[in-house]
Amino acid sequence: MPVSFDDLKWMNYSQREVDIILYNWRLVYDEVIYPNDLNYLKNLHIFCLDNDIVMPSNLFPRVKIPVVNYELISWFKDDLRSGLFLYTFIHFKHNHLELIARFYNNFLKDLVISIDCVSENNNLANSKFFNTIYKTFAIKDAFNLYKRYRTKSKDLSWLNCNSREQLDWAMEYLQRLGLLIQPYNFLPANNKESYIQICASIDALDLHPNSTTAIEVDNLPNQSFNNLDPFHTGYENSEYKEKILSNIRNAWNQKVFRDKKPVKIEKQIKLPYGYSKKLDKIAEAYGENSVESLKKILDKEYNDVVLLK
Repeated sequence: MPVSFDDLKWMNYSQREVDIILYNWRLVYDEVIYPNDLNYLKNLHIFCLDNDIVMPSNLFPRVKIPVVNYELISWFKDDLRSGLFLYTFIHFKHNHLELIARFYNNFLKDLVISIDCVSENNNLANSKFFNTIYKTFAIKDAFNLYKRYRTKSKDLSWLNCNSREQLDWAMEYLQRLGLLIQPYNFLPANNKESYIQICASIDALDLHPNSTTAIEVDNLPNQSFNNLDPFHTGYENSEYKEKILSNIRNAWNQKVFRDKKPVKIEKQIKLPYGYSKKLDKIAEAYGENSVESLKKILDKEYNDVVLLK
């Protein structure tokens, strides 16, 4: 007997839970269309039941889908700079994971979905080691590191958010070093996003394997902060980060210096009293300005006295 819509009133999922179900459902039934809403999910469920279409058993709609709580993702879900940092952290610390969900073609939205969809129940390799508990630990670790590693404004003062030329140069410089964060589904749309991409890449320098000072994060929450001093300044740039910052600033300053065109300084000749009027009269007679007349006089004398001597 067909299942009616009223029979499914108990299906009360959040949009994030709907996204998880549709993502996993698509793995076994490629007719699933996402992104979509709860109403679509209910209708899809009815359709599959009525037509004996296979549904993912581990996501049968009576099961509550575990997601990382909203408070834990609030620091990066709407902030591109912190989202890029988290992406890099997971890339280096949990490189067996592939954050590849593509729902909205929006980097931050898809990052949340990618993290949500990695669970011990899906078919991603080694995902059992990244269940909800481990996601929570990983996001907390990344948050603590981000607060420590976020680059101070004074270290970015050389970078002009409004200069397209400088932003393109800085991105190419970091890219040549293999230090530019470039998620598969992110392309900066404007100067602001390019600036943030550069800043996030510099923030994440000490996550990079090339950094000899990269911090192990397993016990970070107990080590990161001086709880007795709420004004504690905390992290200072590592030698590796200082070196990269120094190199990129110097390279930019050298480029600016090389690109400067030499300015020719014109000598101002002050003629003795009365000679300026004579020069003006000569120029007036020839119908030209005084500079052109003086050049002709000098050229004639130069030919007669120097060249024909």
